[in-house]
Amino acid sequence: KEASIASIETQESVGEGIDCRLETKKITGFSLCHEDQIPHMSVFVKAGKEKSNSRMQRFSNRRQYTI
Repeated sequence: KEASIASIETQESVGEGIDCRLETKKITGFSLCHEDQIPHMSVFVKAGKEKSNSRMQRFSNRRQYTI
């Protein structure tokens, strides 16, 4: 749900397709778009400011959250 409302920035991919970066207050991620399809997408829950200065959390912390 959160990814569907994210702001998206796009740029030409090094290979084929378009690189897309998405972000909201809760998530950050990226995808590859090619021929009106998304063959790859990764989305991560952002770390809270009280937990880390990083934009993403470790895997062990990310998997405990649902959006």
